[in-house]
Amino acid sequence: MKGSKRKTTRTSRQSKIIGQNINPSQFGLTLWQVTDLADFLGLAVKTVYNKVNKGEIPCYKRGKFLYFIPSEIITWLMVGGRR
Repeated sequence: MKGSKRKTTRTSRQSKIIGQNINPSQFGLTLWQVTDLADFLGLAVKTVYNKVNKGEIPCYKRGKFLYFIPSEIITWLMVGGRR
């Protein structure tokens, strides 16, 4: 189909990153990506990238993707948003 783009769901992206057909939510683990965190914090995506680059936000990098664990973000906010 010319001009149509295939939508990739977050679940399939997570499966590709892990390298298996495993969904982290099967284990009670939720992962946020940059846009999810930006929406949650009310920040611009670029601001999130800048804070990650400065080491101000707890995150995990797998390949070219950044992931955030919501419970770690909540804890980080509770202690004043400093790492």
